[in-house]
Amino acid sequence: MLINQKSADKYPIRVRKEASEAELFAASELAKYLSRIFGSKFPIGRVEDGSTGFVVAVLHCEAVKKILSKDEYPIVNDGYLVKSSKETVLITSPTPRGVLFGIYAFLEKIIGVKWLYPGPKGEIIPDSKEIDMVFPEIVMLKPRFSYRAFTNYSVLTANTLTFIDWMAKLRLNCFTLNLFLFKENKDSYLLNRIRKEVKKRDLLLEAGHHSFFFWIPPEKYFNSHPEYFAKTNGKRSPEGQLCFTNPEIFDVMVNNMKRFANKNSDIDILGFYPNDGFGWCQCEECQKLSRKITSKSLWPEQDNVSPIYFSFVEKIAKKLEDDLPGKKLIALAYLNYAYPQKIALPSNTLIAFAAFRRCIRHSLDDKGCPRNLIYKPLLEDWAKVNRNQMIMFEYYMLPDYHSLLYPIWDIMKKDLDWIEDLGIQGIVLEFKLEQINLYALTANVYANFLFDGSKSIEQLIMEYSCLFGREAKKVAAFFVQLREFYFSDNSCIGYYSPRFLTTLSEQQTLSLSTLVDSLSCTNNEWVKKLQMNWRYMMSFRQFLVELKKLADESVSGAERSVLARSIEKTFKELLNNIHKCKQSYSDIMDYPNNCFTRVIRDKVYKTQELLEQQGFDFNLKEIIDSI
Repeated sequence: MLINQKSADKYPIRVRKEASEAELFAASELAKYLSRIFGSKFPIGRVEDGSTGFVVAVLHCEAVKKILSKDEYPIVNDGYLVKSSKETVLITSPTPRGVLFGIYAFLEKIIGVKWLYPGPKGEIIPDSKEIDMVFPEIVMLKPRFSYRAFTNYSVLTANTLTFIDWMAKLRLNCFTLNLFLFKENKDSYLLNRIRKEVKKRDLLLEAGHHSFFFWIPPEKYFNSHPEYFAKTNGKRSPEGQLCFTNPEIFDVMVNNMKRFANKNSDIDILGFYPNDGFGWCQCEECQKLSRKITSKSLWPEQDNVSPIYFSFVEKIAKKLEDDLPGKKLIALAYLNYAYPQKIALPSNTLIAFAAFRRCIRHSLDDKGCPRNLIYKPLLEDWAKVNRNQMIMFEYYMLPDYHSLLYPIWDIMKKDLDWIEDLGIQGIVLEFKLEQINLYALTANVYANFLFDGSKSIEQLIMEYSCLFGREAKKVAAFFVQLREFYFSDNSCIGYYSPRFLTTLSEQQTLSLSTLVDSLSCTNNEWVKKLQMNWRYMMSFRQFLVELKKLADESVSGAERSVLARSIEKTFKELLNNIHKCKQSYSDIMDYPNNCFTRVIRDKVYKTQELLEQQGFDFNLKEIIDSI
């Protein structure tokens, strides 16, 4: 069976009469890529009209039963089978999205198509005249993790549509929208388009993130029912959490959730994350349920409020299990409610464990890392009681760093190996679309290890480097060297710390800069983007180094004045490089990054505090604010 320009009519793409929207979309994707590769239109017909060509259908339909013997392949979830025989290529799965994933597996493994970055610019399509369609079967009985998600951390743009398409090509299966996007004053047209694109691929759609005030909005309830809201510092406040011991709030919450779910039937998973931060209720009844923290903690001044929160989660989940069958509820184990409970939550519940203050230089199970040793036993205890309901909420793409590339791929692999053994079901990864830039490589590594782990980090680096044309080998060497240097220092690094740059030695920085400067393929946009991104990273590094020097007590007053002026110059250069990065990535970046600005300001303000403590009246904050 040879596929070429002349054989398109002979080998059509066939779907069943009752094909779902996702199966039809899968068939259209196959037709689109085959047509682009061979320069001839591949028609889509019915499997009832013949069996030659490509049969694209779910596993248990009559068309597939005629080709496969019963239970020959015990495929579950999003697994798939791609099997050639005589003049037929069967692409099947128990689920429509698994059929789509099988299409992409066929195009990738047999044809050689690659999707390395969102949109057409990130596609690599081989120049093939003819392909022999007799090939070893491709079978994925069960993905490594059943829940493979991204959570949308930023505003929606048309680029979100492109990202969702890319997600499916990477075999990720869940997209999380922030619940507050569903408010009536939001862009409902774009939101609805995005939802349709998600469901067209049969992906799971989650509406979540920090959401207490979506379900119980203060602007609607606080004036008439302040008792629904947390009592902090002696009074009820519309700025903290909720009061879960209030006898009325349960019914109000359930009714609001049911109303939303019935209005938005395409939502598969309802989010029930507390508001970000602390601010838990200190009323007498809530205090009875909170616990003093006796174990090691990153927030020893805060009470353990897991008993309050998760007892309420349990009540909500039990009620929704009856009233909203088929829907799942997702809760969050985070901050001072990351502490495990001994109760098994209802089966319609997912628990996302967020090791927010983890170290990103070491894996979560690293016995020598003091930060991660705090989180490790907590996750282990959660998994013992709720083994099949636990997922991780992770920050591998560091959304607050404006594409400050951290080569943490080895950490991801070690984490995933460990949590797989614990029975964790998957990961939701926080990201900002406008910062995808070089993090597309991290997303590729993430997706590979979540789905099947079939490729090594080295393979993924080499594949991604293909975007850089004839400079691919040098770029791959750059990423390999960056990865090596990242682990040459063993000190802990937190999620909000850009300190990785200052742990690079001058010699390491020079070596990397020399590699980047040697890239000469100036007509390749990816080379330009890498060079621009590296200049940004180096100006950020210089800024941090100078701030550190300024805080050094041994630096004299006169030296401080000179150094502070140098910081002003460096910071202007840093901002200029950020704007150039934005322009370089104008296809995907849509608005300034306020979180990044906050990180910069935090560094500056801490340095200012040190200066004031040491008796210097130089106002560094004033300089930064003026810029």
